[in-house]
Amino acid sequence: MAKWHPDAEKAFENGLNFNDPDQFDLTEVRIEHCWGPHDGNDGGVEIRYITKSAGFGAITLFLDKDGNAKCDNEAMGRDFLKKVMCKLIDEAELKDENN
Repeated sequence: MAKWHPDAEKAFENGLNFNDPDQFDLTEVRIEHCWGPHDGNDGGVEIRYITKSAGFGAITLFLDKDGNAKCDNEAMGRDFLKKVMCKLIDEAELKDENN
């Protein structure tokens, strides 16, 4: 039996509304997995996100075999990618943060 990915289910619960001016507001961001060198590249990280009403997706950052940083952005622009990264950092517990 085919099932939706849990991120898709959450996005559907939020409701898809492409007329919403805040549709790309992020409701969830997390590191899905990391990997080391393998046949295709020299390692990377996948970051998953869910938006208020524009759905869900992933950003994959990796090093190519020449050591160049690459990003599979799923057609999302740099400003959106920066928002994802900022939310990830804002929600992270900083090891050396003085509170």
